[in-house]
Amino acid sequence: MNTIRPSIEFKLFRPLFAGPEASHHLDPAKTRTFGFRASFGNISPYGSRFDSNSAAFIDGTPLTSRFYLGGDDSLRGYGPRSIAPLVEIERTFNTQNVFAVDLNGNRLKVKDPSRATAHSVAPDVIDQFTVTGASAGDPTFLPIGADSQALINLEYRIPLFGPVSFVPFIDAGSVFNLRRPPNQSIRGQYGLATLNGGAAVILDPRGEIATQREINQARTPETPPGALPPGFKQVFIRGLRQDVSTLDLADSVSGLLRNSRASVGGELRIQVPVLNIPVRLIFAWNPNAKTSNKYVIEAGHAVRFSIGRTF
Repeated sequence: MNTIRPSIEFKLFRPLFAGPEASHHLDPAKTRTFGFRASFGNISPYGSRFDSNSAAFIDGTPLTSRFYLGGDDSLRGYGPRSIAPLVEIERTFNTQNVFAVDLNGNRLKVKDPSRATAHSVAPDVIDQFTVTGASAGDPTFLPIGADSQALINLEYRIPLFGPVSFVPFIDAGSVFNLRRPPNQSIRGQYGLATLNGGAAVILDPRGEIATQREINQARTPETPPGALPPGFKQVFIRGLRQDVSTLDLADSVSGLLRNSRASVGGELRIQVPVLNIPVRLIFAWNPNAKTSNKYVIEAGHAVRFSIGRTF
């Protein structure tokens, strides 16, 4: 694992109004203070990239080391690490060594339909369940973090009384990818599985998969209710299955503007004596929150309790 993670940060605190009681020094309890922070960070792999065959590493960088925004130390109106580029995950599977067994677990022989017996299955049934790249469900989306981050915080501290102050703020930032990495596949091990979603299939007397029309036409008055006509049988299709998840990194939802967010609001801040740590009640409005995206949880408004400083 070879990565480099440079970052740059600038902070500015400037008193704007000290109050009429201030003389030769500024009283923090009576001084209005403007605070500003700007930061930028990037993470890049170098040398031989580590391949873990999992989503723990994205483009050769650890998922936990990539950039996310959200939380009381960055964008105050959003949940911690809730803002990041999303990548579509396509889930497929491969199968091999497919075979059929009856309800008693006896393996059926593969025979041409013209030579079918009560204990045989047609070759095309085996071929139908021997697949490569078959869909395993609808695609999902995963936040994978970004290789870059830009963040700006502005706040104005207004003392009210004693250790209590009111702090209006504006936070804005973006997490985005400067590089477009190739797609990444996560391949599981082949393992024995019952195919067709675990359900049994019905074979006709020729050993081929029966249609409902065939079953209905083969029924006679002597066929018991709910039973199969003579010559038809239920079997399970089994084989070795491998699940594959493909991360579409090349087309991940990224970009400086597409993953930008802003948060505007105010804090009631109480400075705890001795410890010199503020206790904060944060009220935030998030003007461009993605409230309609079912893959992320973002709210247009937020009320949060926090201890500590944003910067």
